[in-house]
Amino acid sequence: PSETTLCNYAASFMGREAGGTVRAKLAAVKNLVTTKGNGWRGGFRLREVLNGVEREAPPSSFRQERDPVKQEWLNLLHDELAKVGRNEFNSCVVACADTLFYGQLRLGEVLPTSPLTSKYINSKLPLLSDLSITATPNDKSSAKLRLPCTKTQQSRG
Repeated sequence: PSETTLCNYAASFMGREAGGTVRAKLAAVKNLVTTKGNGWRGGFRLREVLNGVEREAPPSSFRQERDPVKQEWLNLLHDELAKVGRNEFNSCVVACADTLFYGQLRLGEVLPTSPLTSKYINSKLPLLSDLSITATPNDKSSAKLRLPCTKTQQSRG
């Protein structure tokens, strides 16, 4: 299809679909076109139309902002898990919650999406070697967790 046809197709969703949804629909069209051996004709005008579609997204495509996690909630988690008893799983939950809260991290930056070790992605998630614990005065310790990948910084480093 010509760029004009692609622009008309994208513009037909204006005010009815979110920009990401329209981009996904166009990605499917692009996949079909290139699989059949034809050239993709999307260019500057199509990008501009997609930006316009994104700006005119319907209100239903926006989520209500979530409340921030508060320290009281973290304390409640500690208290409730202490009531049911200390075990390895509860200790891991508390350690993870503390790391996420005090490190201001996203869950996906620290934990895998699957419990299967075969699906653990070393280049995206921290390894044990990314954790360093150092002793400080007064018998306290400090920990540093190096994140190989974050939402804003996608590459290791």
